[in-house]
Amino acid sequence: WVLDTVNYRWSKPAVVGGGEVPSKRRAHTACLWRNGVYIFGGGDGVRALNDVWRLDVSELASNKVAWKLISPSSGVKDDIAPAVPSKTAKRSGGKPAPDPHLKPKPRGYHTANIVGSKLIVFGGSDGDSCFSDVWLFDITTNLWSSASTSALPPLVPPFKDEAKAAELVKENKTSGAPRLSHTSTLVGSYLFIIGGHDGVSYSSSVLCLNLVTMTWDRRKVYGHTPAGRGYHGAVLCDGRIFSIGGFDGVEVFPDVWVLELGGCSYYSQISCFSIEV
Repeated sequence: WVLDTVNYRWSKPAVVGGGEVPSKRRAHTACLWRNGVYIFGGGDGVRALNDVWRLDVSELASNKVAWKLISPSSGVKDDIAPAVPSKTAKRSGGKPAPDPHLKPKPRGYHTANIVGSKLIVFGGSDGDSCFSDVWLFDITTNLWSSASTSALPPLVPPFKDEAKAAELVKENKTSGAPRLSHTSTLVGSYLFIIGGHDGVSYSSSVLCLNLVTMTWDRRKVYGHTPAGRGYHGAVLCDGRIFSIGGFDGVEVFPDVWVLELGGCSYYSQISCFSIEV
């Protein structure tokens, strides 16, 4: 379905081409790159998926769209290639060549963002595990790669003994942070991860992934903090991230929260960059 944001009317374009179409699904993501909407993952009510589809919207003015399967779903959890690049195949610069069979585990409730020609997928769940991994899908080559990220600094209670605090940080660091039903908003060269479920409880935290260095950061947030939640929406507008609605397992929230970014140093960070893995 298409909502015309000028006259506020819905329409249902015709699917042309006569080829394959995606299976029914929920909890997937959709990102626009040039004239294509890229759909990744989700669940069909029976299993989680990890396929990538492209919806060609170049003829949307004529009320026509067309589907194309870009990367098929593996279908089963143990059919995933290990997240280790091939040690034998090499490309220019001595780096391992991308493995064409490598792809993330099937999942839904993840997030996806477009940076350049790469689709960045973070977190999600297959109905069993809550993921903390970061994956990149290169739209120009249709290949996946697993991003190696730094450990996320844990929340540490204040200690007068700085040596004890440093010891706790060292002991408790983990790679990334498990999240599902969160939001991911691109701000300059950072992804702002807000809220979601960490596999144990709903969170209201704000995490930042630096896409230049692939390092995680946990920023202190001032002012009132919304209740922990997932399944909310978030959009960047005029130096602010607007968070709308959500659910904490009991209550459906009707509220709107604003995270001010204008006075923060990370808002003015690099805006023209490329991601290398």
